[in-house]
Amino acid sequence: MHFPVFAVLAAFPLLTGALGYGHRRIQGRDVKTEIVLVTQMVYTTMIIAPTPAPVASQAPTLSILTVGNPNTIVPIPSPSGATLAKPIVNSCEYDVWVSSIGGHESCGPGNTDYLVRTKTTYTEALRVCNNAGVSLKVAKTVVGLAKPMQFEYTVGADKKSVSYDISYLDCMVKNGTEVKHFAGCVGQEKGTQAAGGNNCKGFHCVPGVECAQLAYTEPEFEGKKDAPVGTCGVDDGVVFEICAGNRA
Repeated sequence: MHFPVFAVLAAFPLLTGALGYGHRRIQGRDVKTEIVLVTQMVYTTMIIAPTPAPVASQAPTLSILTVGNPNTIVPIPSPSGATLAKPIVNSCEYDVWVSSIGGHESCGPGNTDYLVRTKTTYTEALRVCNNAGVSLKVAKTVVGLAKPMQFEYTVGADKKSVSYDISYLDCMVKNGTEVKHFAGCVGQEKGTQAAGGNNCKGFHCVPGVECAQLAYTEPEFEGKKDAPVGTCGVDDGVVFEICAGNRA
């Protein structure tokens, strides 16, 4: 589009000096040539300095657990500051029951049929066993503890490290050999999490999706490598959570 010279000068006063310099260089040329040159200069300037586009607002980096983006997670709660403490955070909108079962008599007695109210935390000291670990069984009812959602941990022989994992093996239902249903796994409808303190590895299972790479959905992880087990120092603590998405 071509603009009259005077209109261009009025709209872009900062170009006046530059246009005067161009006018002296084009003395002797006809008026039409001057108009074409000025119009071209204005067009070039507009391309070099366009009006900045509005910057779109950014979504929060961390929100709730979602099916579409498993990496978008609720930050996991910090493990308890008490040495050897291991909590279960009940972020569900309902009460749950917990039984702490050791895999060997050396683990000592643990709490059984313990009621954990909604939006509260269950805590116990890490139990040290001989060549065995502890399973924290969680369910909506005492009867449901027969087929519970499980958080498992084992203190190492050096008593300085602790390994931990999430297991759906008892609470899920298999339909044939392929499809697995997790409606019976307490807290899974809003996501479950497990992690150690001091930036130790975390496992975040989103709702509605088989968490096959981050939790046990097959016995012994079908013998595959990279089993979903984290390891951390006992002094750093371990924390588990159900219904993590409710904290969004």
